[in-house]
Amino acid sequence: MRSWRDSLGPFYKPNTIRRYMTTLSAVLTVAVEHYEWLPKHPLRQVAKPPAPPDRARSLTSQEQRGLLSECQRSRNLQLYAATVLALSTATRKNELLQRQWSDIDLERGLLSIPQSKNGDRRAIPLVPHALAVLREQAREARSVWVFPRADSRKPVLVDYAFRQACKRAGIVDFHFHDLRHTSASYLAMSGASLREIAEILGHKSLKQTMKYTHLVEPHTRGVMERMAKKFLQL
Repeated sequence: MRSWRDSLGPFYKPNTIRRYMTTLSAVLTVAVEHYEWLPKHPLRQVAKPPAPPDRARSLTSQEQRGLLSECQRSRNLQLYAATVLALSTATRKNELLQRQWSDIDLERGLLSIPQSKNGDRRAIPLVPHALAVLREQAREARSVWVFPRADSRKPVLVDYAFRQACKRAGIVDFHFHDLRHTSASYLAMSGASLREIAEILGHKSLKQTMKYTHLVEPHTRGVMERMAKKFLQL
């Protein structure tokens, strides 16, 4: 098992190797615990490569304007709407692109995710601009998918079009998933607590949300100062 892990090193990044090891570990757990095909779990004593630091790339205001402008010009007719919704809801790419119209409540302004990555269901309020974009989508809808591909049979693919939009806008080192980090950063800078950000992102543990602590701090400081001014007799 160690030799297998080490053989992956020249070809894959540490995160990919960690995912491969996690997948294989699940199979071996079944072999050991359910069928007793193996006397012990052979991967338990094999360390995974260190996890890389969390990526925290966010758009600047100028980059956001440039990106949205290029998304509107894209030949991919779904790209602009998908990008606006990603920025507005902090959803993961597949959580967003896999949505059907039955998951959207235009009257109440809610986007529902029946089963997120952690298995929970959550509903995200839609801000006015995002809701306006979805209503425009709904008027032209010919598919059960909110963001359909040209033949309407499956959800659209946006990766290539998004990379091209970033390239035209002069934005480097930015992925579609980074829209989620950007949205979360905006929430933090708008005064949302870590608990509120975690709820919107669908994090089960605040540990996953701690990367935004430095953005929440100015708001927290303001709350403390208002408390001291109003109640402390010092």
